[in-house]
Amino acid sequence: MSAFNTEALNNAQQQNSRLIHRPIDSMKESDHFCDVFCITESNICGCSLRSFRANFTHSLSGKVFRDDSRVPLPTPNGTDRIAKARSTITGVNLRQKGEENRLKALILVCKFGVASIATISDHLGNQNQSVARKLTNAGFLREIILERAAYTEAHGAVRKIVVLTRAAHEFLVAMGVAIVYPELETGRINFNLVSHTLESQIAVSSLLKKGVIDDFETERMWGANNATSKRFDVIGIKGNQRIGIEIELTPKNGRRFDEMCSGIVKALQAEKDGEHHFTYALIYVRESIRVPYQKALQSGSKIGQWHINSGGKWVKTIRHFEVPTSIASRIFFPAIEGG
Repeated sequence: MSAFNTEALNNAQQQNSRLIHRPIDSMKESDHFCDVFCITESNICGCSLRSFRANFTHSLSGKVFRDDSRVPLPTPNGTDRIAKARSTITGVNLRQKGEENRLKALILVCKFGVASIATISDHLGNQNQSVARKLTNAGFLREIILERAAYTEAHGAVRKIVVLTRAAHEFLVAMGVAIVYPELETGRINFNLVSHTLESQIAVSSLLKKGVIDDFETERMWGANNATSKRFDVIGIKGNQRIGIEIELTPKNGRRFDEMCSGIVKALQAEKDGEHHFTYALIYVRESIRVPYQKALQSGSKIGQWHINSGGKWVKTIRHFEVPTSIASRIFFPAIEGG
């Protein structure tokens, strides 16, 4: 087990390098069209939400929505002229930035299934919640009131979540974002995992902001047979490396605790083409339950092994699984944001 610090992470990253992420080609905005691009695992470029909304009816009627379809922007009004003036002063194209933020917000929700107004704002790196609210008012996000409030360390009680609408999902599919999204049906939402999902988003957004990772993948994006990847809640991507991210909010005991700890160790031991599949792991655990996890995953710790006996019950065997020093040094325990 190692303290979580930037120097230790940099050392771990330098020890493992494998090409898994391709650079993204950016798109330029013309004077008459609002073209935006979105950074994801696939090198996808797309058209603006404005373009999609203008073409959504046609796509539903069976006509093909092309990634290169564009709709000219209207003649600039007073607000547009102000935005253009600000762009000239700051060097930042505010309209393009707004479109990019809206796309990033939609893809965040698509990757995790649900989000909150606050976690979307965290992901976009600002305290302004206008992006999420504009997407809700425009019919791209749908609010759901929770019967039992979720909780995050950073934002406290959360009583509303947002999910994609069918229009938003159609837009992402048209752009080539092929991520399964069952939450279009309210009955398919796992409300028991809302707190866990929101904490995962907060952790990922913080890691992105600090430059620890450049991108991330969630479980719904992995192949059904990729058991190694499924060990972690989220996979962070930094250049050529993969970082396992695990969120633990409730205590585990007995077999569940031992299997979780041994699973993390085995995932870090796994190799592909002679190199470790994961460079290191970040385990976010609430302060009140952190000590058992730290002790179990430190160098030399012995993790119990279990099997099903003749009576069909799980029992602990006399064998154990020892944590190697080389693995313990690649496990870090960052504090949960806001905790």
